[in-house]
Amino acid sequence: MVNSKNKQPLYNQLVDALKIKIENEMNVNDRLPSERELSIQYGLSRTTVRIALNELELMGYVHRQHGKGTFVSNVIKGQTDLSGTYSF
Repeated sequence: MVNSKNKQPLYNQLVDALKIKIENEMNVNDRLPSERELSIQYGLSRTTVRIALNELELMGYVHRQHGKGTFVSNVIKGQTDLSGTYSF
């Protein structure tokens, strides 16, 4: 859970909490709560939530669609499409 007394930045704490939730409770293409809902749920600013979601997107845990929401990515769930990779 997010704790302001922890020395780790709040957005990193949120990233960790959301990664656990994604790995254990969610399926591919499940929609995450909105930035506003997450900010209320965790008691953080929307800016902090946005930074955490951007970090999760860079890590491949989620993908975002403007106007639609943030969804669990299939990359982390082991369904990687390797058809476009190169072979040496």
